[in-house]
Amino acid sequence: MHFMINEEELGALCGLPHIQQLASLRGIRPYMNVKTCLVGIERGISCQSIAEQLYVEPHQGIKSSSFFRAQIRRALAGLERAGLIQFQSEEKQLILKCNLAIRDYCAQKKAVTKPSSQPVSAKPSKFIENTGFSGHQPAKADIGEQEKTVLPHNINNNYLFLYTQFNQFWDIYPNKKSQQKAWQEFQKINPDETLVKNMLDASTLQTQHYEALQDAGHWVPNWKNPAK
Repeated sequence: MHFMINEEELGALCGLPHIQQLASLRGIRPYMNVKTCLVGIERGISCQSIAEQLYVEPHQGIKSSSFFRAQIRRALAGLERAGLIQFQSEEKQLILKCNLAIRDYCAQKKAVTKPSSQPVSAKPSKFIENTGFSGHQPAKADIGEQEKTVLPHNINNNYLFLYTQFNQFWDIYPNKKSQQKAWQEFQKINPDETLVKNMLDASTLQTQHYEALQDAGHWVPNWKNPAK
């Protein structure tokens, strides 16, 4: 199962109670129809099914936890107030519309490729310019008789790549304060795979160094450091 959360949805989720964030990310969005942005028609959902998605199994040192249907109903009401969902239920069938997904993901899914009547010329890339073969004309990107693919699909792929890499980075980042702000800075950097690997390695080393200092009893919290 693959689904994508756009930046506007993440921004609306930021700061909401955890039960509301989990209800959206675990119980609603994975089952959204990407054409209609509706949840609950093809695959029925209920407060009980959402509560089951949020169930935490017991592990060593962790107790199991679950939510009641009344808690889920309040969480859904909170998501509606935040503008993330809209109730479109019919009789006893729970149907939700994911409002913010329409503006990005679903609208781009409807894009249709169509032949272009005019040739499109693109400037030669830096790679072509720097080859040194100045005696040859740079290749022209005439695609008049080819299909012109809508670009937002590629943008979506890049967004999904960035979001996946950011989650890996955030999982091991030692100083977690503002995930939303960190995500915004991560998008500005727009790292490729090599840079992401370097960032992950650096964060891992930083965490290992911090843990080693703690184990050796040498780590001192900032509030205990003498004023400089």
